Amino acid sequence: MNIRKLESVFVSTEQTGTGAEQSIAHSLGDTPTSVLVALSGGPAAYTQPTVTVGTHDATNAKATVTLNWKYRVFAIG
Repeated sequence: MNIRKLESVFVSTEQTGTGAEQSIAHSLGDTPTSVLVALSGGPAAYTQPTVTVGTHDATNAKATVTLNWKYRVFAIG
């Protein structure tokens, strides 16, 4: 089993999907090693959610989430 110490973890405020890639600023100071996008709510009229993670950098985690779906980003450094 490979266990390692987490250097830092960032949890975003609740975001709302636009259907286009969004940049969520994190405070890790380096490119995250892992990013999780967790859905936290959907629109009143159900639509199938789609989540696509982008290429993260030292400033932003990037995600594309279906229009009007609520989500949070968890980034681990």
